Amino acid sequence: MAGSSRYNLNGYGFASRPFLPDVGTYFYSPVAIEASGVRASGRLVNASAIQARFPWVLLASYNSNGYLGVVADEDRARFALSNRSIIPDEVILPLYNDAGARLSYSLEPQFPADTIDALQNIAWNWSSGEMSAVVVGPDGSRVDLGTAAFVAKSGNGPTTKKASLTAWQPHMYGRYTVTATGWIDDAFGRRYRGGGTYRFWIAKRMTLATATFQGQPYPVGSTYGATRSSIRRFRPTSR
Repeated sequence: MAGSSRYNLNGYGFASRPFLPDVGTYFYSPVAIEASGVRASGRLVNASAIQARFPWVLLASYNSNGYLGVVADEDRARFALSNRSIIPDEVILPLYNDAGARLSYSLEPQFPADTIDALQNIAWNWSSGEMSAVVVGPDGSRVDLGTAAFVAKSGNGPTTKKASLTAWQPHMYGRYTVTATGWIDDAFGRRYRGGGTYRFWIAKRMTLATATFQGQPYPVGSTYGATRSSIRRFRPTSR
């Protein structure tokens, strides 16, 4: 107690977490502290031989029906996004804006895990590391965007400030596959690899809504409303 106020020593309040520079009394050791040992199976683990990996998310700054970001195929078994969407689906982004101008997108990674709690974040060296990217279009075309070094922080991830990566333009409608890989160091010199294979659509999104809302409770004997007010699909068609 402090006067008439009650404070939690962990710095927590209802439905909130303390963020820097707010108060907080919990601390985490740097990930760079290695600890070798013996697994339950009896196998010896050499911590210095472990290659650290951190999930990279592409297109995290662009809204796709409330869903933000594409997770690499290689990370999907152990990492997922929680954008509070009712139905997380594939990322579908437009080719043109409302004025008819061709849109461009950044293919540089973002680190959404760093948006949860600043005190738990890894201390990144934003001027370290590099990334490479190759784009395969719906028509099978292959464009190598090359390799570029990270030079600074942008949003919640590193940036190369290279236009081919920060302002990539899709050339047609359809499903794209981007292979983006690289690495970045933390402040203690430990290297983290990230990236993989990312798949998304460039398409015209259409919407579908029935007369019955999602989550509608049904009393015994009631029927589902079959009236359709609009269509919710997407199609990779010509403009």
